[in-house]
Amino acid sequence: MATPIETKVTAASGTSLVAGFVVGWLVLKLPALSSMAVPLQALVTAAITTGFTFLAGWLARHTPRIDQAAGTGGQSPATPAPASPPAPPATPPTPPPSSD
Repeated sequence: MATPIETKVTAASGTSLVAGFVVGWLVLKLPALSSMAVPLQALVTAAITTGFTFLAGWLARHTPRIDQAAGTGGQSPATPAPASPPAPPATPPTPPPSSD
């Protein structure tokens, strides 16, 4: 079963796409921004887009985790304890006979 995409990831990704297009368009159309050097235009576009992306991801609500909804408190289900090692023999082993 596929898990849902986090709301924060969806919000940040969508905002990044939209902000990149809008800010890129504004840099081309506004005289104050279009007269800047090309590397500076790219820096302004990247900085504004990054700011909007961070803000959207930060403001978006968390997606509830399935294991938390099941009442496990966000922890994975308990795994069974490993099998205990075999008990030592009751009598000590006898030494092999010595050959003289």
